[in-house]
Amino acid sequence: MSEARQPAEEAPPPGGGWTATALVALGLLALLPFVLYRQFLSDEALIYGFDSAQSHLARFTILRDALVGEGRLPLWQVTSYGGGPFHGNIENPTLYPPALLAAWLWPPLLAMNVVILAHLALAAVGMALLVERLARRLLPAGARGPALAGALVAATLFAFNRNTRVETFNLVTYGASHALIPWVLWALDGLLHGRRPAPWAGACALLAAAFVFTGGTYLIGYGSLAFALWFVVEGLLGGAEARRRALRWGPVVAALALLLVLGKALPYLDWVSTTNRAGALPPGVARGVTLAGEDGFDAATLAERLRPRTNGYLLLGAAALGVLVLRRRTGVLVVGLAVFGIAASAGLLHGVLLDHVPPFDRIRNASRAWCLANAFLPLAAGLGLAALLAWPRWRLGGERPAALRGCVLGAFVVCAALLPRLLETDRFQPLFDEPDRLEDVLGLYRNFPSAARAAGDEARVTSLEIKTLGTRNEQVIASLTGAEVLGGFFGFAFPRAVARHAYDNEGAVAPETRLRRLAAFSVGQVVFDDRPRVRPPWTGRHEEPFPPGVDGTTHAPLPGARPRAWLPARTALLVGDDADDAWLYALFDALTFDPAAVSLLTVPGDRPPADALVAAVDELLVVTEGCAPETLEALRATAGDRLRELAAAPTAPEAVAAELVTRARVSGRTGRAADFERVDSHRTRVTLPGAEPAPAVLVVSETWALHGGWVIDADGAPLDIAPVRADGISSAVLLPAEAAVLEAAYEPPAVGRGLLGTAAGLLGCLVLLLLPTRRRDG
Repeated sequence: MSEARQPAEEAPPPGGGWTATALVALGLLALLPFVLYRQFLSDEALIYGFDSAQSHLARFTILRDALVGEGRLPLWQVTSYGGGPFHGNIENPTLYPPALLAAWLWPPLLAMNVVILAHLALAAVGMALLVERLARRLLPAGARGPALAGALVAATLFAFNRNTRVETFNLVTYGASHALIPWVLWALDGLLHGRRPAPWAGACALLAAAFVFTGGTYLIGYGSLAFALWFVVEGLLGGAEARRRALRWGPVVAALALLLVLGKALPYLDWVSTTNRAGALPPGVARGVTLAGEDGFDAATLAERLRPRTNGYLLLGAAALGVLVLRRRTGVLVVGLAVFGIAASAGLLHGVLLDHVPPFDRIRNASRAWCLANAFLPLAAGLGLAALLAWPRWRLGGERPAALRGCVLGAFVVCAALLPRLLETDRFQPLFDEPDRLEDVLGLYRNFPSAARAAGDEARVTSLEIKTLGTRNEQVIASLTGAEVLGGFFGFAFPRAVARHAYDNEGAVAPETRLRRLAAFSVGQVVFDDRPRVRPPWTGRHEEPFPPGVDGTTHAPLPGARPRAWLPARTALLVGDDADDAWLYALFDALTFDPAAVSLLTVPGDRPPADALVAAVDELLVVTEGCAPETLEALRATAGDRLRELAAAPTAPEAVAAELVTRARVSGRTGRAADFERVDSHRTRVTLPGAEPAPAVLVVSETWALHGGWVIDADGAPLDIAPVRADGISSAVLLPAEAAVLEAAYEPPAVGRGLLGTAAGLLGCLVLLLLPTRRRDG
């Protein structure tokens, strides 16, 4: 892999090597997605049976509502999971400029479709720029025509192959991540070999941050691995000049990129700790599906699954041209990364990544490593074609206008010949040709909107047919109707506490138990699916009626549903049950327990609860083995006869529950509803029914206590005690005496700190981009 040092002077001049003819050809390729899929330039066309409609449309709806309706970034969402952080979820493109601009300009569905088509165009332009730059640096002088030809062919292979189009239409922001891979490599090559490294450093940091902001989690992992290998091979091992630039400018780019992504990273670290993705996935789940079979490597399975991903092996055949540049270091790197992507997606190298590279033990399915093969196979093909055309015996080099035009026009003819084969999309083709209509989708759920209206601001609407928390159609229908639900689908990360509350993570909660839990979380309308599972005529091209679940043919109020905000007749504080909530749900699910009278508050046992909270509750229950000794002693000293000690494992919960309810009835008090008002997605106001002479506990059917970041005031004065969990996933707030109005706003400190870092990184990048530097090296 040794290679003579490539001085910076051999890089393309600042004006680039693009001719007018080549620019026209590239412009036509960039416009092609909008021509081929012009039916998606509307706010009615969508592919319902895939993630674009089931997950990403809801994301764009929340972006639109926050940006236009509230004039702010969407930090919190109320659509799913009973509410939860939205900006903190790394998959949500809350800082990705193209997504923000589209959501601000157009309705959600049109905005999503524009983002899809625009990134197919960006994929073509980025790959063309990268191949042209690399080819002109690697090939002999005067090879501008071959470089342009290779660039146009590579752009066509990358942007229009089956995998790129399906992934972009299906996963939307993941497609955006995919499209940015060549752009990051283009800036990185400019940093290492360009004439003025300072502007390239700024561009590289900005593009790397944009790559993270897209939200394509597995692409962030695999792409970052490719960028790191590129930096090492092309920079640190690329000769004296490249190594000097890598050592000088690499830390600058890394520091700026780190600052830029803080706006997303800090809220993410707060959010992920509350989800099922707080730790590594089980090895079997992480490895998951591979291209070579689920139970082991099978060559026949690999060959069969490669066929559609490479448009009938077209990509593999075109990439074989890459062997023509194997004698150069860059060629070895490009082909090596393509081979690595194929091998990892087949499961051959995935175990190494799982064991030794931490981010990969949180990525589902080895097959997703194909994103590397999909990016580097076209790159290898483009460089190989350029090398072939620059072969001295062909005499296609030179800078004569006729030779340049001939190469470009010839490449354009090749692109036109390749397109029909590339655009073959097997079973997905009907979805592209005749997309679903939003009106027809809503017709499937004709009773869900009326249930949402009946629930209004006082309750949530959900379906008993939903067996898992991550249910896609409940998510999209809730976002389109303005309903608030407990289920949803913002990717495969979801709140652990919410899953345990109503789904037991596996849908194992008994129906009658689940009804009680839903009612305690202000689920007032339940939507049933009582008609036979029939595939609607307009979805006949789908293999199955996807997704199952909410059809909304019947809806009914849920008896016993609590108000959104209420003052319970009696409260019990359960200390030391935070590990698995064994005692909480043993009591809560006991038939003798009355959720309309008693609310169960829970706090961890590793530190004493606030004295004011202990004094305000009626009962104090302590799980002795889950409570720190010093906490237990403090409670014994202050709680008096209100303290009851419980064993670690629930024993006789029926008796304890019956005592709590009996004391509530004897007290003669009754629960009272408070007026709940959602000012917007980030602010809530509760007006109390009357002044309480002493501090009182208010239970609000919101997930504030699960996530933190909420600033709560009572009559304009901030509360001293943070909300605690109530009844599994609700929140309990200790009100001061005589309080009349409570206001809560979501203002997590991590967001402010992160955005400050992003602003600092942006300022640094702008300085590098605009500050005058010496021509050769800043």
